Amino acid sequence: MPFSDPKSVLEVLSRLSELELALSDLYLECARIWPERAELWDCLGREEIEHAKYLAKIEEIVREQPQSFVVHRPFALSAIETFHAAIKRRLEQVRIRGLSLRDILAIARDFESSIIEMRFVDYLQFKDAQNNALAKAIEAQTQQHRKKLTDAVQAMQSSRG
Repeated sequence: MPFSDPKSVLEVLSRLSELELALSDLYLECARIWPERAELWDCLGREEIEHAKYLAKIEEIVREQPQSFVVHRPFALSAIETFHAAIKRRLEQVRIRGLSLRDILAIARDFESSIIEMRFVDYLQFKDAQNNALAKAIEAQTQQHRKKLTDAVQAMQSSRG
């Protein structure tokens, strides 16, 4: 099945949405485990839910207007599944308190820097700017997540200095 086939695209978008919700679960659990950083984690978790909502809107557009998009750089479903499994493993480690705050901040920053998180805007492009704005909103928030997490990691390193 070609990558630009709407059915394939819808499958990828569905898996990406699940991935965003898994990240949200991880971040919201971090807020519970580390209340001193709850503001950061809650913000990230809520925004990941927004990403899933944006992806649902994109799915709707693809379903209703299959001629309106072009796949530029396809994602392998296996890569998405591997990333999702990694998020789930980290969530379990957080739940059993098997990671330090410093470790999970660095891991979350790396998740936000992953190819899957960073490349979404390159994956699917619409023929009109309004629809592309949804993908760009995900990309912009992901960049903000990466910066917030990088700043938090650096602050922890400085305080240990």
